[in-house]
Amino acid sequence: MIVMLHGAQQDPEDIAAGTEMNEAAEAHGYIVAYPEQSENTNLLKCWHWFRAGDQSRETGETSMIAALTREVVSDYNADPSRVFVAGMSAGGAMAVNLAVPRENGLSVGEQWLVHGLGHAWPGGTHKGHTPIRADRAQ
Repeated sequence: MIVMLHGAQQDPEDIAAGTEMNEAAEAHGYIVAYPEQSENTNLLKCWHWFRAGDQSRETGETSMIAALTREVVSDYNADPSRVFVAGMSAGGAMAVNLAVPRENGLSVGEQWLVHGLGHAWPGGTHKGHTPIRADRAQ
C-alpha cells in the first residue's frame, strides 16, 4: 500500500493524475490511498507539517493520517509491513513526518522537491478510484 499526500492548493485527484499512481497500482496490484487536507482546516489545503503538534506520533495530522492508513490496511487486508508514504511539496514534508516515527506503522518517506507545479495537474476521475479524505478519521 502507498499513501500519497498532495501538496498545497492540490487535492487527491491532482496528485493521482500527476503521478499516474492509480494506473501503476492497477498494473502491479497494490492499493493507493489519497488522504485530503480539508479546506476548512487550511484555506490552501496545505498539510501542517511545520507545526510541532502535527509532527508527533500521537497528535495532530500525522496521527490522523496514520490512523486512516491503519483503517485502510485493515479494511482491505493489506500487509502492514509493506505500507509506504510519499508526497509532493507540503505532502512530501508531511510524508517525512510520518515516516520518521516508525511506531505509527509507516515504513518509508520520500519528499518530492517539485516547485511551481501546484496547479499543473488537472483534477478528474481516474478509473473509478475514490480519494480517501483525511477528515474521515476524525
